[in-house]
Amino acid sequence: MKLDYKLFKKMVLPIGILSLLCFGLRIYTYWKELEIPSGFFSGNGAGCFVYNLIGFIVFFLCLMLTLRKSGSSVGSATSAAPTPTAQEDDSLLMQEENLYAEEQDFPQYFLQGFAKKCAIWYGTFSAFAALLPGFALICHALSYVVNEDFSDPYNKIYLLLSAASGAFFLYYAIRNSCERSRFLAFFSLVPSFWCTFRMIVEYRDLTHFINKSLYVGQFLFIISAMVFLLHQAQILLGEDNLSRPNGYVFSGLSTVFFGLTARLPHLIAIMGERINTDLFTSTALLADLALTLFVASKLKVTAKRK
Repeated sequence: MKLDYKLFKKMVLPIGILSLLCFGLRIYTYWKELEIPSGFFSGNGAGCFVYNLIGFIVFFLCLMLTLRKSGSSVGSATSAAPTPTAQEDDSLLMQEENLYAEEQDFPQYFLQGFAKKCAIWYGTFSAFAALLPGFALICHALSYVVNEDFSDPYNKIYLLLSAASGAFFLYYAIRNSCERSRFLAFFSLVPSFWCTFRMIVEYRDLTHFINKSLYVGQFLFIISAMVFLLHQAQILLGEDNLSRPNGYVFSGLSTVFFGLTARLPHLIAIMGERINTDLFTSTALLADLALTLFVASKLKVTAKRK
């Protein structure tokens, strides 16, 4: 397994610059090109066209980089023993030391090295980032109960996947352990199924999107998130099962890019009353932004190479 840390860090800056540019283009599209009454462009929609062009370039660039096999090895190095501090609770420190000792004796039952960094959360920010998608997806499932007709089996399946995805993130955030768990690994596949089924459900009703060119960024966001979550599930099975670490970081980078440039401007446009929305769309947007925060927290940790 090879992870190209240097290339990943080099890509963060240009994609960050493109994110600012695309964010500005999106805001320009909502405020200058979009007619509120009709939902269509007042002109030729040049800002939206340029955004979509840059978006496709970033998406396919990240997709190609996920296939890279070059880089430095991410071996199963065991983490160092916890260092006691004056602020730590004695009982918590004792639990950490006992877990560390058990990990040394039975390493096959614990995630190691790169997989451990990717699988567990660190600190208040990452804890919040892990919990928020759970609450957001549960809210999205509840909004689906209020808004949709459940005579359609697709709607029933989507509701169950949304609720199960939320349950996974809540369980993942509460558990936060480096112990291997096949149940957790396979449970983590549910959010990627949710992304897949969401594309199916949304594309069944294309009339839901008045101006379909505005949906391109959201579509690419869902695909990027689906790929990232598949790699996250692979990591939870253990490092031996992770065949492409580059796929994890670069699909995550693509997810954050479209979360910031497609979904965040959508929220700002709603708050600025540039577009209309309903409870279902609002909770879907909340779930997307929560996933963006979750992925960003994972990239922040994995970028800190030890």
